[in-house]
Amino acid sequence: MDTQGVILSIAQQLTEELGAVRCTIRAPKGKNLRLEASFGEDFKNRILSIPIEGTIAGEAVKTGQTINIPNINLDSRYIAYLNQGGKKDDGPKSLLAIPLIFEERLLGVAQVYAEKPFTPKKIVLAEALSRSAAMAFYLEQFSKISNAALMKIAKVIIADYSFERIPFGVVDAIALALEAERCTIYRIFHRDGERNGLCCEISAGTPPKEHGIGLCESLSQHPDIGRVFREKIPITIDSPKNDPLTRHFWDMVSKKNINQILYVPILNQEVHGVIVLDATGEKEYFRPEEIDFCCQAANLIALIIDRDKFFHQGLNELRDDVLNRLTVLAGFTRRTSEYMKIITEGAQEIESLFSKYRKS
Repeated sequence: MDTQGVILSIAQQLTEELGAVRCTIRAPKGKNLRLEASFGEDFKNRILSIPIEGTIAGEAVKTGQTINIPNINLDSRYIAYLNQGGKKDDGPKSLLAIPLIFEERLLGVAQVYAEKPFTPKKIVLAEALSRSAAMAFYLEQFSKISNAALMKIAKVIIADYSFERIPFGVVDAIALALEAERCTIYRIFHRDGERNGLCCEISAGTPPKEHGIGLCESLSQHPDIGRVFREKIPITIDSPKNDPLTRHFWDMVSKKNINQILYVPILNQEVHGVIVLDATGEKEYFRPEEIDFCCQAANLIALIIDRDKFFHQGLNELRDDVLNRLTVLAGFTRRTSEYMKIITEGAQEIESLFSKYRKS
C-alpha cells in the first residue's frame, strides 16, 4: 500500500495546522476502515484495519459529524474496543475524528491525535481543512480509478481492434470509472461510401440489453449527435428532459431519470464516433476531471478508427501511441508513485500482448 503522495500530505497538513502529534487517514472498505496514510508515526505501527461498528472513527463515518474526545481512555467506545481484543494506543490521548466528505460523498475519516484537548477554534479549523482535504482525497482516488480504467481500455483495443464493434470491455470500463449506469458509443460514417447520407450506428453500449447494438439510423434523426459531429468538442446537455436536442428520446430521459448527458467526440481528423454517458439517479452531473477522463478514453479509441493506417502503421507504433496517450494523463491527474506503478505494470502487460502478436 502506497503511503506517499496526496493522502499523506493531507495527514501532514492536518497534523501541523492543528498543532497535533500525528494523524491517520482511513477509508471505508466493507465493514471496516482501511488505513490509507499515517503521519507522525511509522505506518507499520498502525493497525491496518479497524471495524466501523463500535469505534470512534466508525461513528464519525456513520454520522458524518466530527467527534472530539478529550481522553480516549475514558471513552466507552474505546474501552469496549479494547475489551473485544483491540490494540491499545499508548500515544497521545486527545482525539479528533473528522469525516472527509466531498459533495455528499463520504470518502474516509481523519483521526488527529494531540497531547492536549482540542479547543473550539481548533475544531472549527479542522473542519475547514477537512473540506479541502476531502477534495484532494477524492481527486487522488479518482486518479487511481481512471488510470486503471484507461489501461484496461488500452489492452482491450490492442487485443480486439475493430471500430465497427467496440468490445464491451471498453464501454464497461468507462461506465464503471464514472459510476454511470449507461454508456453508449456511436460510430458515424457515410452510407455505402457516399459523401452524402451520414449515418450513426450503435457500436457498443452498457447495460448490453438496453442498447440495439448495430442499429443504424440517419444522423439527421439524432440532432444531439449531429451537434457533436459539427462542433468536434465535448458537450453536456444539462436539462435533457426538455432540451430540443433530446426531443427524440424525451420519454426515455424521464423513464431513466437522466439528469445530464455527456457527449465526447472520437476524433481522428474528423469525428468518427461519439461516446455518450448519462448521469442518472443520485449522480447529477459529470465533474471536469470525469470529462477529461472520457476525452482520454476517446483518444485511445481513436487509434483504431483508420484500420488501413493501423495495419500500415504496425503494432509496434500503435503500442507507442497507446503508451504516449496514457502518459498524457499526468496533465490532469496528480502524479503519485501509485500512478507510476500502474503505468509501468500496464506497459509491461501491453508489451506482453504485442509479443504474442509478433509470434502469431
